[in-house]
Amino acid sequence: MTGETTQIGDMAALHQHSKKDDTESLVQRDESTAESSNPSKMTVHTDRWRVLFSFAVLSMSSAWIWITWSPIVRPAAAFWNVPLGQVDALAGIYLYVYVPCSFLSLYLVVNCLGLYNGLLVGALFNVMGAMIRWACLRSYQMVYIGTLLCAVAQTFTLSTPPLIAARWFGNSERATATGLGVLANQLGTAIGLGATIVVEFGATKDETSPFLLDASKLRAYLGLQAAVAMTALFLISVFGSEEPPATHDDGLETHQTEPTQTEQSLLVSSQSSQEKSIRLNNRPKYIESVGRVFTSVNNIAYVLSFGMAVGVFYTIPAFISQMTPLSWSPRSNGWLGVFYQVFGAYASFQTGRIVDVSQQHRRVCLTLLSVASVSLVALFVAQTLLEAETWEKNAVVFILISLVGSSLAAWNSVGLELGTGIYHPANEAAVGGVLEAAAELFGFLWVLLGGQLIETPIMFLALLAGVISVAGMILFQLDTRMKRPL
Repeated sequence: MTGETTQIGDMAALHQHSKKDDTESLVQRDESTAESSNPSKMTVHTDRWRVLFSFAVLSMSSAWIWITWSPIVRPAAAFWNVPLGQVDALAGIYLYVYVPCSFLSLYLVVNCLGLYNGLLVGALFNVMGAMIRWACLRSYQMVYIGTLLCAVAQTFTLSTPPLIAARWFGNSERATATGLGVLANQLGTAIGLGATIVVEFGATKDETSPFLLDASKLRAYLGLQAAVAMTALFLISVFGSEEPPATHDDGLETHQTEPTQTEQSLLVSSQSSQEKSIRLNNRPKYIESVGRVFTSVNNIAYVLSFGMAVGVFYTIPAFISQMTPLSWSPRSNGWLGVFYQVFGAYASFQTGRIVDVSQQHRRVCLTLLSVASVSLVALFVAQTLLEAETWEKNAVVFILISLVGSSLAAWNSVGLELGTGIYHPANEAAVGGVLEAAAELFGFLWVLLGGQLIETPIMFLALLAGVISVAGMILFQLDTRMKRPL
């Protein structure tokens, strides 16, 4: 009897020891899960950079096609024998098409197509439009139709950087990823504005003759744009993806296997992590997300602040060749456009890194708007006081316009990221679509006003400086606390 009791006691001790081992294993697994869910230590899917790169090529192509005619407005008008306003309309079409079409496009992306298929559709529209522009160069009407298709393509891509960042990147990389997505668009604009630096579009260099476009050179240029658009479609089809395989929150890569009976108990301990993942998958759909943006005066005011300021950023490149003296060559205007966009691209990337480290979205955004406003006021003063065209005035124009571009470009990327945090848990693409729609709408308004005021550039600068100042004052009064966990 004593032996049996001892044997039972040994079995109980063995069972207790086994239970203790399971408990310790469970604790270790919980610690591992908690550590992996920590944004500062998280492991994210390695394909995220390929996904972002394929999108970046598409976004760059779209922006390059958009700004094609801005550095050569006057010779393009002579080439087609149309007024200057009709050439400006080839850039303006992107602004007014985005507002109505983006709501349909993003509804399809969020509710029906998904991120990957939506980008494929956008890339396909971009290729079709670029090919029409190349094949029908001599017809303004056909170039307009091709540009219209490219403008529709942009409605699938312009507001997706925050969604890509949310799907594929961790919290410590989100602002940087969004900044890189926006940066690609700015680099495309820089390429378009700087094309006149390396490409001599003129058919004659005789100073007594008007500047005429060389049709063969222009056709080759548009052919290159079409080739890049096709490359973007290929990259999206190969490297694009809906989301990382088997992901938890913020793109954490996991390897799921069929659990054994012993491991069933471990699933209970990770219930909170699973609930968080389910919550993310059950975020509001497109209509609900858009409705969330308009639930309060504070939310609507943020849309106005973002749209007014980013609209200025989109407007300036369309008028660069008309904001400079008539004596400036297309190459000089190209250099100015490159400085404007490249400084902006660099600022977007660096500001994204600063925000990822500091998480001070509001403070950074207010600083950026202040720099843009002060730079435009200084440019207005310089244009007023320095009437004679000297190298000093040219240098001041280059520096100040570059400052405006860098600060507003950074505000574009950081403002998108701040907006997705304010409107959390709304879908990032839906929020980005509303914000970008506001920017395009205001940009179109500033283009219309600019067309009336551009004959007196000082008045145009005064308008833009006032707009940025008002946008900054609105932002300063708002509650911009992040609803998304940091």
